[in-house]
Amino acid sequence: NGIKVIVPYSLPIIFQVKADVDKSSEGPAISLGAFNVSRGSVKVTNGERVLVEGVDYTVNYHLGTAKVLNPELQNSSNQIQVSVENNTTENQDLTEVPFAVIDEVPTFPGCENLTDQKERKICMADSISKFVQKKFNTNLAKEAGLTGRQRINVVFKIDSTGNITGIRSRAANPKLEDEAARVIGLLPKMIPGKHDGKNVIVPYSLPIVFQVAESSKKAKDEPNKEEKAKYEKSLDELKNIVSKNSVPFAVVDKVPTFPECESLATNDAQRKCVSDEITKFVQKNFNTDLAGKLGIKGKRQVMVVFQINEQGNLQNIQARGPHPDLEVEAIRTIKLLPKFIPGEHKGKKVNVSYSLPIVFMVQ
Repeated sequence: NGIKVIVPYSLPIIFQVKADVDKSSEGPAISLGAFNVSRGSVKVTNGERVLVEGVDYTVNYHLGTAKVLNPELQNSSNQIQVSVENNTTENQDLTEVPFAVIDEVPTFPGCENLTDQKERKICMADSISKFVQKKFNTNLAKEAGLTGRQRINVVFKIDSTGNITGIRSRAANPKLEDEAARVIGLLPKMIPGKHDGKNVIVPYSLPIVFQVAESSKKAKDEPNKEEKAKYEKSLDELKNIVSKNSVPFAVVDKVPTFPECESLATNDAQRKCVSDEITKFVQKNFNTDLAGKLGIKGKRQVMVVFQINEQGNLQNIQARGPHPDLEVEAIRTIKLLPKFIPGEHKGKKVNVSYSLPIVFMVQ
């Protein structure tokens, strides 16, 4: 119409990177020319032969390297080449939505049959944590001379096709950072998250926490006086945090309860019934075998404190125990408790704080 206008234009960029091959006794190390490469975007060839990932070579998508596994290819006269395709097109939504607020969370394989979004979130978080615990090589911390509680902060993204991208990690030692990135890179492809009806990118953060014992120390039957005092102090701090803006379970006028306890005539009877039901539930679901695997012996206790809010849901769950993995297990178990009938105080529904010692003996 004779008027200058702005014209949108989209362009997929596809390129090839020739490999720099470092031949060594462990096989050629192939640089991809980039970090955080998209899973499945790497193609490796030897002359006209297309190599098979996992058979002829492996790829570290986070570090951007490939390694030849087939010994015959290491001595081949043909040049090994890699090509990396940029899979981003105009059809992919580059919108990022936080995991906490997304309409439909990304789904870990095995969690897709759950219809409730809260249950899917819990299943997703538990599945990722269990996967990392199984795959992570904690011996690297010992080899690096580290002892005590170790924490690695990992952040990554689940893109709009369900692939893991943008892996970053921070730890006390670079070897732990690389190991965390390696393990996260092994996560299976997810069912992508959706927001406003479209597939979107979802950032995810994961703390990896574990304990490294000093090599000179053996598993002890009981904690010493200093350890007991430190533990008691941490419990007091924990209870003070959870008791804020709540009424203690021991003194609330009408206790939070379960349907099976609601018909009891007195508040004291309901209080005892609820405590007994919680204890039975935890005894059934808490994995006490974990302590033995961690080298912990004797009579031990994990203290859990939490709030039952005005809607009957659990919140502000905290735990203290002799090992971080036992704390994680205690919190996982408490999260499985069914919804409560809310408690009341002075005629109003209130938040109610609850403390639960989980005591067990490891021979």
